[in-house]
Amino acid sequence: MSPEQTGRMNRALDYRSDFYSLGVTFYQLFTGRLPFESDDAMEIVHCHLAKQPPFPNDLPLMLSKIIMKLMAKTAEERYQSAWGIKADLEQVLNNSDEFFELGQFDVSERFQISQLLMETDAQLEEWKQKLLAAVGTNGQIIIDVIPEVELIIAKQAAVPELASQEAQNRFNLVFKNFISVFCQAEHPLVLFTRLLSRIIVSFKRRLSIR
Repeated sequence: MSPEQTGRMNRALDYRSDFYSLGVTFYQLFTGRLPFESDDAMEIVHCHLAKQPPFPNDLPLMLSKIIMKLMAKTAEERYQSAWGIKADLEQVLNNSDEFFELGQFDVSERFQISQLLMETDAQLEEWKQKLLAAVGTNGQIIIDVIPEVELIIAKQAAVPELASQEAQNRFNLVFKNFISVFCQAEHPLVLFTRLLSRIIVSFKRRLSIR
């Protein structure tokens, strides 16, 4: 169970929770022991939240580093894609003793805003007000394609149904305003074309379902 699955962190759950579980599985598979051992269930929960497991020194160094990266406490510190994990494991398989930089081929295909969810309540409130000012009464449009936004701005009212082209135009405007919140000199943002296209495709699929 990843730290965010314990219910004791204000964090959304996504596929990276599975990477944590994979790390624990690898840890036990290769070392023959669990990263944390206790007869007290609450102690185990505390360990997954706050303690680092013993570094598996009896394994090849880079394999140990991969396992520890998978078990990072926050999702942002873990691998962001299965492709990245596979690429690093293949490097260990081919060159078990050679040092290399982890995550060279690890690129997330999803737009993540959980960087924001780790901030203080006061900072979250500030982001909430900025986002609501940007999207107005159309916040649900953004939530439909990026569900984690609801954790910041809360559930929003449904938007009026529009014809296909009008709905697309509305989405384009609302999404542009949404992105503009993050595109500031003190908070630069880079969007890859492929990632942006996936968000738009996701919106179009929802539109066709409606």
